[in-house]
Amino acid sequence: MRLPASALALLIAGSALAQTANLKDQIGIDQLLDAQVPLDARFTDESGRQVRLGDYFGRKAVLLVPVFYECKGVCTTILTNVTRALRSMQAANVGRDFEVVTLSIHPKETPKQAAAAKTDFLQAYGRPGAEKGWHFLVGSLDQIRKVTDAVGYRYLYDPEKDAVSHPAGILVLTPDGRVSRYFYGIEFSAKLLMQALADAGQGRIGKKTEPMFWGCVMYDPKSGKYTVVVDRALKVGGALTLLILGTTIFVLSRRGSATGAEGGAPGGAA
Repeated sequence: MRLPASALALLIAGSALAQTANLKDQIGIDQLLDAQVPLDARFTDESGRQVRLGDYFGRKAVLLVPVFYECKGVCTTILTNVTRALRSMQAANVGRDFEVVTLSIHPKETPKQAAAAKTDFLQAYGRPGAEKGWHFLVGSLDQIRKVTDAVGYRYLYDPEKDAVSHPAGILVLTPDGRVSRYFYGIEFSAKLLMQALADAGQGRIGKKTEPMFWGCVMYDPKSGKYTVVVDRALKVGGALTLLILGTTIFVLSRRGSATGAEGGAPGGAA
């Protein structure tokens, strides 16, 4: 049995909405303040050396930047703006006052790619000694997931397409590896970031970030969660599609009824 085009369109629109709801469950950032990162997670640094995440904890606060180096989306912007914010901190230096760990969330990236990123962003940062405190890591998917799951960073990796879909955000961690503060989006205030690092350095856990909106990320104040805005856009688009289709079906059915009525009178008179 062939479905009418209108019914088929409704099914397609409904399917799109279902996929969108599924996307919301898979991509976003949950504020898991005071959560412990797995210090035993194992990675490879930009020099090819095998390391534990815990190697970067113990004495200082840590800024965790989950991105990937060959990202064609917002990752470069995130790293560029993180660098700009760090450079604007006149009273604090990477390595001396806190550590930065840039973690690739793409399981196929290599130490060579990490090294290239480190060279670029250390040059942009432009302060001596930072090379000892800013680390660029790569690793297997299971080790990456250990970290991202622990801090509420939900993203998708499609091995068939070799594609990563992810939210935008960075985290500040205490010296013992607990989540102290989240920053969302691609723009970061140097003043707020420096204060968050200072608080984390003292072992203090911050509060949830205030409700905000930015391009690809939306904050839901009821759940305290951030999700990709494309989710809302698709929902609105899907709802509009259903509304348009429903209106079209209604109009066509009315036209059909009117046509049938007009055609029925002469025939009945005959």
